[in-house]
Amino acid sequence: MDRQKIVTFGEIMLRLTPPDYLRFNQTNLFRASYGGSEANVAVSLANYGLQSEFVTRLPDNRVADACIDDLRRYGVRTDAILRGGKRLGIYYMEEAAAIAKLIAVYGLSQEQAAERLGKSQSAVANKLRLLRLSPACVTLLREGGLSERHARALLRLSDENERLAALRVIVERGCNVAQAEAYIESVLQRAAVTPPRRRPTFIVKDVRLFLNTIRRSMGIMRRAGVDAACEREDTDEEIRLTIRIPRTGAAKTA
Repeated sequence: MDRQKIVTFGEIMLRLTPPDYLRFNQTNLFRASYGGSEANVAVSLANYGLQSEFVTRLPDNRVADACIDDLRRYGVRTDAILRGGKRLGIYYMEEAAAIAKLIAVYGLSQEQAAERLGKSQSAVANKLRLLRLSPACVTLLREGGLSERHARALLRLSDENERLAALRVIVERGCNVAQAEAYIESVLQRAAVTPPRRRPTFIVKDVRLFLNTIRRSMGIMRRAGVDAACEREDTDEEIRLTIRIPRTGAAKTA
């Protein structure tokens, strides 16, 4: 007995996505793939070993031929696809930004978003982390021809200036991913063993600076109507100040 066949019907479109960590305004290269709700269902069913077929209408050109070949690679039957029309629909997606928007709009966790997208949670988390890169870092990554793995390694550095400095070294040396990771590890190790800068200690030998500050403060209170007083007593060992400030307007206690 033949297996039951499931047929889906709908529109499939060409999707253009910037490579790796880039945004649309940062690249002139795009990754082409094909998708649509019904086509995605057919592919998922085929991946589960079910017999699926996708029905739609596509123009008679090479772009549509590539679309059909893509479906066939996943085991989806395409015999019933009609040819005609002028163009195949196109849509655009920045992958990391699209995932972030999906999570925000639908209130999903990363785990839930990963399940809906058919990705692992770590893959989703890695994509979202790329959004933390500044435009300056992305520009250097692109100009240096570096990969998404280079970009993820860079995120180990929390300071923007450190990231830019490390990037310049990595680009100048033409580091592969392993070499870039090793260099960034060395930067982190140097930061861990470098003692923090000591806060400067100020030694003031002339106490008149502090006495003048107290005198000015007392003058400000008197001008504000506060009957404050400061009594000074000089001894061989110290200068003793007694400051009295009346509790004007304080609540009386029983």
